[in-house]
Amino acid sequence: MVLENWEYDPSSLDLLNYYRISSNAVYPFMYNGQVRILRFCPCNEKDKSNIIGELEFIRYLYSKGYPALHTVKSKNNQELLQVHTPWGDYFAFVFERVAGIQLGETDYTCDICRKHGKYLGRLHKLSSEYKPPNTMRHSYEDVLIWAERELLNFNIFYDNTADTLNIIDFDDAMYHWYIMDICQALDSIMNDGCCADFSSMNACFFEGYREEFDVSDDIVAN
Repeated sequence: MVLENWEYDPSSLDLLNYYRISSNAVYPFMYNGQVRILRFCPCNEKDKSNIIGELEFIRYLYSKGYPALHTVKSKNNQELLQVHTPWGDYFAFVFERVAGIQLGETDYTCDICRKHGKYLGRLHKLSSEYKPPNTMRHSYEDVLIWAERELLNFNIFYDNTADTLNIIDFDDAMYHWYIMDICQALDSIMNDGCCADFSSMNACFFEGYREEFDVSDDIVAN
C-alpha cells in the first residue's frame, strides 16, 4: 500500500520479504532492474521536521559530490509522503541502494581505514559549511555544530569497483560535537574485529581524516 506511491517492478515484490524493522521499517524492491529501498515509520513516533532536515542534508551532500544515498521522488513528484493506511499514518520515502558491501564485511586494511577517516573528515568539513535552508535539526545541550549520526560500520558500504565508501544512514542526525563521531568510528573499528593492530589503524584513520579536515593533536593523542 505504501509502495504504490512509487514506481516499481511488480516482479520484484518477493524482495519485500527481506525487510528490516528497527526505528524504521526498511523494504527493498526494484525498478527498471535497480534496487531501491522504501523506508517508513509511524507519524506518531517521528518528528516530521527532523525527517525534512535529514532529507535536506542528504540533498546538500549529494550536490557536493559526497557519496551519500540518493532519494527518489514519488509518482506525484514528492520526496517525503505522509501515507494513510488502515494501520495508521506513516512518513515514507525511497532511496536508491548504494553500491558495495558493509564495511564490517570487508578485509579491513589500513588503506580502507584511511579512507574511512578521509570520508568522515570530508563529511565534517561539509557539515561545518552547511546552512540548513529551512529546518534546523534537534540539538544536544544547544551545541550548534552539525554532525551526522555516527559512522558505524553497518552504515558504510565499500565499493570495491570504484574504491569508494558510500554512506547510507542520517536518521536521528543532530547538532553535536564532531569528536563524538570520531570516537564512535574508532570504537567500531576496535570492537568489531576489524583489525589486529589498532594503533596502526588509529594512525591510518587520522591520516585520512586530516586530508580533509583539521583535528587537534590532543584529540589524536587521546
